[in-house]
Amino acid sequence: MKFSMIFEAQLVDPTPERERQVIHDCVEQAVHAEEMGFDRIWAVEHHSLTRYAHM
Repeated sequence: MKFSMIFEAQLVDPTPERERQVIHDCVEQAVHAEEMGFDRIWAVEHHSLTRYAHM
C-alpha cells in the first residue's frame, strides 16, 4: 500500500507573511511525511485566484 499527502495551502485573508508561513508549514510537513515513509506529495494548482487557495 502507498500513502500520499495533498496540500492546498488555504488562506481566507492572505498576506505575504501568512502566505510564506503556510508554504513553509507545507514544506515542513512534506519533509516529515517523507521521513515517515510517505510515497508522494501532491500540490493543487489554481490559476488566476487572488484569494483563498494558493499553491
